[in-house]
Amino acid sequence: MARDGEVGPGKNSFASSALGRILLPALIFQSVAIGGAYATGREAVEYGGKYGALGWIAGLALFVGLTVTACLMFELARKFELFDYRNLLKKLVGPLYWIFDVLYLMLAWSSSGCSCRPPARS
Repeated sequence: MARDGEVGPGKNSFASSALGRILLPALIFQSVAIGGAYATGREAVEYGGKYGALGWIAGLALFVGLTVTACLMFELARKFELFDYRNLLKKLVGPLYWIFDVLYLMLAWSSSGCSCRPPARS
């Protein structure tokens, strides 16, 4: 428990406030999901520099969209008491939940740069 003047999970902390309970899980998800790619901020600056104000607006829209999506997913998991990936996906998608796994693996494989051909010789 935090004492007076200390920072911690006390009564007056952001994490224990209503806004904190809503935003904190989404912000943590956001930092894990795209934090590695945007850790330096270089990509955001290049994108914003290339597209100007619309690039920054698109970045903010992406942030808001992912935050809302994360909040909704966390709320669904809490409401239905589904705390593992498989059961949550079954609840969301239904009996064809396994198709999501297949499509996700295909996307991961195709974006990894893997090819069936050997590298070209120089």
